[in-house]
Amino acid sequence: MKKEKAITLIALVITIIILLILAGVTIATLTGEDGLLRKAINARNATNESQAREKVELLLSEYRILKETDNKQLIDFLEEKKTSEEIDNYEMPSGDETVWTVQVNGYKYKITSDLAIEGERTSIGNSGTGGNSGNGEYEFNSEVEELLSNINCDITVEDVLTSEKILDKILSNNNNIDYIFNNKEKYGKYIINNTISMKKFASNSYAMNKMIENSDWTNDILNSEIAISALDESNPIIVPTMTSNNSPSGEAFASSEYRDSSAYYPAWYAFSSIKSYWCVGAYSSYKNQYVAYDFGEEKNVWVYKIVANVTDGKQNTYYVIEGSNDKTNWDTLTDQIYQGSEKTIIPNNYNKKYRYYRLKFLSENKHSGTGNTVVYDLQFYGK
Repeated sequence: MKKEKAITLIALVITIIILLILAGVTIATLTGEDGLLRKAINARNATNESQAREKVELLLSEYRILKETDNKQLIDFLEEKKTSEEIDNYEMPSGDETVWTVQVNGYKYKITSDLAIEGERTSIGNSGTGGNSGNGEYEFNSEVEELLSNINCDITVEDVLTSEKILDKILSNNNNIDYIFNNKEKYGKYIINNTISMKKFASNSYAMNKMIENSDWTNDILNSEIAISALDESNPIIVPTMTSNNSPSGEAFASSEYRDSSAYYPAWYAFSSIKSYWCVGAYSSYKNQYVAYDFGEEKNVWVYKIVANVTDGKQNTYYVIEGSNDKTNWDTLTDQIYQGSEKTIIPNNYNKKYRYYRLKFLSENKHSGTGNTVVYDLQFYGK
């Protein structure tokens, strides 16, 4: 029995020794200079510093635009950001210095006179948990560098105006939008001829209205297949694909519909995806004939997409687009449009909302049975 106890005691001592060794290794792994805890702290600090740095970059990009558009002074800008708690604090240059100091999330950044972050970055956070510090010039990330360079200088602007992140920053401030539109020669082609930027601008109500207000912009938009495609994507089709005059929603209606024993061309055909069309009643005069859609509520329409063409002959027919909120009094929203291939039209009156929209013919010509103007596709884009 004594021998068995001795063996058990020895085994216990050995086990304890092994556990102590393992504990020592574990502690060293966790707390050593290159331990897991230190790595975790460093990773956290790197993330915090990166977030603070990005915040400063975005603030600088915002200030560069405001400086260009509103002649904003840096001290006024930083004071506003301090008041709104977007930055912790700032320090003005002293003596002959030109370097400002901006403090964000416990990190200080030196801002030079040309609005670049450079030099030493120092954490002033809790003791023992400071962030990265180092010497040397700081390099902006590419998006912010492009924004700062291109909004204010005559350097290529294509990249900056096709970056969704930068576009969101520009479009978040109407002053920025005004600046872009007031400098069409510099920026217009990069917006109109790029799907990403055109979709972003067209999805912003203020920016879309600025486009429509200026005929130079609208003419270029209507002559750009890229811009038209982007408009189609950014401004949703607000007429559903109709399967009858009142389904799936709203109501398609017309002044007359062609019907005989072998054919029927109802109003909803003008808003359907089938390869057919709406046509006025047999041998009726085209003048004041119309096909229309009732949204059930007022809508702001920015763009019309129209296919009104001829079948089996030539009918010289003009039409306009009109809007109404009572189905009785109609406002004319476009100039006269001549029949033909697909047309994309920006209305003259785009600020007013209407419940009812219609295409109305103006010509005296009559449905002849052999040569007629028909509406293949009529769509309204907007909000």
